[in-house]
Amino acid sequence: MRALVVRELRQVLWTPAGLGLVAVWLFLAGSLFMVELVAFEQAEQRALALNDPAMLSLLDVNDLLIASVMNNLTVVLLFLGPLLALRQWSDGAARQWLLQRSPSTMHFVVARAVAAGITVTIMVALTLVFAGFLAMVGRPAVGDVGVVVDPGQTLLACATVIMAGFAFVVVSGVATVAVDQPLAGALLAFVLLLVSWLLPSATAMVGPTFASALGALSPATHIEAGLRGVLDVGDVLWWLGVVTASLLATAGVVEWRRR
Repeated sequence: MRALVVRELRQVLWTPAGLGLVAVWLFLAGSLFMVELVAFEQAEQRALALNDPAMLSLLDVNDLLIASVMNNLTVVLLFLGPLLALRQWSDGAARQWLLQRSPSTMHFVVARAVAAGITVTIMVALTLVFAGFLAMVGRPAVGDVGVVVDPGQTLLACATVIMAGFAFVVVSGVATVAVDQPLAGALLAFVLLLVSWLLPSATAMVGPTFASALGALSPATHIEAGLRGVLDVGDVLWWLGVVTASLLATAGVVEWRRR
């Protein structure tokens, strides 16, 4: 199993396409951080000009700046997740394995999922440099002392983004292996993920009963607590359920297609 994970990780990450995907991620993450940082500083300057302590107290780096950046990075992973799944399932390794029928279907699927999870973890972990930058040069808006960056909240927010990105990849894997053309499957996965992400915005068009159901189905509602530094067991179980169901579905589709 370990050798299979290492092989899959090399094929996903240590290739020009994989390194290019990481480079695109870093560019987008850096751009989002700069945009959010400039907006936060402008809001802080307006509050200072108005000399409004109440408004300044609301300008928390962790709840506004870092949480907003992490939320936007989750949206970026919603786009990149299908691309990563496409990179995994569009090569000839799956077809070769289908002919050899070794190792087992679940081992094969789990190994690819673990490799994707490690890749997402590396990508998100690289963004911790932003929090480190704020911790070194940031200053509280009110007062001369105080902690600018909460390490616990930052790490939990990163873990939330990793969990969401990992789920996006394995969900995309189901659509990619279920469709004859991997590119079409990746596009289908992207559409499904985007629709599910936007479900909370449709709650105004339905009744309160359906609104709560739509919110429970959307991944956007299951990252809010984690980005604020709150560990919600219900959200963790929801993500684990999505990942488990996707892995089982992927293994079932692969097993069916090899017959």
